[in-house]
Amino acid sequence: MEYRAEQNVSLTAEQIFAIISDVESYQEFLPWCQGSRLVETLSTDRHIGLLLIGFQHFKEKFYSEVVVDRKNLRVEMRVPIECDNPKYRKGNNAVKQLYAYWQLTPSNDGAETEAETITNVQFYIEFRMKLKLYDQILSLMMKDTIGKMAEAFIVRAKKLR
Repeated sequence: MEYRAEQNVSLTAEQIFAIISDVESYQEFLPWCQGSRLVETLSTDRHIGLLLIGFQHFKEKFYSEVVVDRKNLRVEMRVPIECDNPKYRKGNNAVKQLYAYWQLTPSNDGAETEAETITNVQFYIEFRMKLKLYDQILSLMMKDTIGKMAEAFIVRAKKLR
């Protein structure tokens, strides 16, 4: 399954990047995310994050590789993780495959003040669960969830402004 969302946001790319690269605050704006933390730094731009996802009776934690590319204003998440530690590969009971990214594109053409700054935010997620039933449930809920995520993201961004 894959989903895309795109929205122009009245914040600078740097402000938005600070939010999307802060894995430990994901529960502030990602629907279903009940907790998140960085557990290991592999390099200056590669980290291992642990996310707790839950809705209704479903709760699952999983490890994800997080790649933070400040130069290109992009944050990516991947499962399975490409690293030598088997702990991170074994810790994913429900998620078979996940690839997601946030891509920011500043649109400062003609902006004279920071208040006039617009940044295009693209979000993409593709995933497969180990159980087909989870895939089916998530596919029914995903379009609504992406919309909620965009709204929650903007609320979070305005609080931090």
